[in-house]
Amino acid sequence: MSQWISVKDRLPDIGTKVLGFLKNGYIFIVSQCTWEDDICNEWHIIPESYSSPFSVPFDDLVYWMPLPAAPVDSEEEKQE
Repeated sequence: MSQWISVKDRLPDIGTKVLGFLKNGYIFIVSQCTWEDDICNEWHIIPESYSSPFSVPFDDLVYWMPLPAAPVDSEEEKQE
């Protein structure tokens, strides 16, 4: 698995879901919020309702890492 990346070093691509470590110690799947072509100053917590997503201030995210690949069903592997 990847190592944690400091937001001081690099931010994830806009709109990409990543594992985020917040300064309060919580870990969530997050994505930087965007409104059409504008970038918001907060992170959306995923999953939430797109009509009223839960979000945290931009400065609350201190580390992030890419999400791991989804598991492959062993039955599907046997058939291939």
